[in-house]
Amino acid sequence: MAKKRTSNDIIRDMLQLAQNGIRKTSLMAGANVSFDLLKKYLSLLESLELIREENRILYLTPKGVMALNLLNRLASIKEEEAMLERQIEELIPLGEVVTKLSSLDNIKEILKRNGIPYKAISNSVFVGNMEICDESNCRKGTIFLSRPRVIVGKKFLVYSDGKNVKILKNDESSIKKVLGIGLRQG
Repeated sequence: MAKKRTSNDIIRDMLQLAQNGIRKTSLMAGANVSFDLLKKYLSLLESLELIREENRILYLTPKGVMALNLLNRLASIKEEEAMLERQIEELIPLGEVVTKLSSLDNIKEILKRNGIPYKAISNSVFVGNMEICDESNCRKGTIFLSRPRVIVGKKFLVYSDGKNVKILKNDESSIKKVLGIGLRQG
């Protein structure tokens, strides 16, 4: 699956194509943009004095050449970063280690580290009257209960106190916030 191009990618493509001069229709085809996007980006590039039009041909300005060089350098750095991340993942496959623990196991570990008592019952963890369950194992059809509940997903936590619902990022600081860990000390 091809990744979606960013504005920087489109601008870099357009500046690259305009290096030796290009007509608007050829630029639109070469940069693979719609007519509306072409107008938008050309307006931007002209207002920033990165390109100029002469006899219906678009050319880079000296400032445009500098911008193109920087954008090419940035793309190169991003490619190198992706390659380094792949190499690191091959050497240190942390993704596999992290996924071995379930979300509830992670929550139990946080509770243990902070000395908070809990009860594990079936597919849920209870801290006082608050139920914490994994999204795949929560009782279906009962998102909102009269007691506090946290549904743990892969990326988000859904917290309901029976009246309000909050969606938080699934990370340790959000889990601690929902559980009130650290709030008592501060």
